[in-house]
Amino acid sequence: MQTEKRRALFEAVVAKYQRLGLKFESDPGFRASVEEWITGAIEIDELQQRYRALTEMRRNVRALMRSSAMIHTPAPTEIEPDPSE
Repeated sequence: MQTEKRRALFEAVVAKYQRLGLKFESDPGFRASVEEWITGAIEIDELQQRYRALTEMRRNVRALMRSSAMIHTPAPTEIEPDPSE
C-alpha cells in the first residue's frame, strides 16, 4: 500500500508542475532514485540528498565551463592594417 501512495503522490506532483507549465526534473538518475523511494528501497531523506548532490554537480559543471571558456577564449585584438594595401 505504501508503494501505491508514494507513486500517486509523485504522479500528483508531476501533474501539478505540468498544469503550471513547469518542467519537473527529468534526469534519469534522479528518476531512478524516485523509483527507489516509491518502492521503499530508500527513504525521503536519501532522495533529497541525492537531488542536492545532482544540483551541486550541475552548479560545479556550469562554473567549470564558465571558467574554461574564459581561459580558452582569446581576447579581442586590434588588427593592424597591412601596409602593402
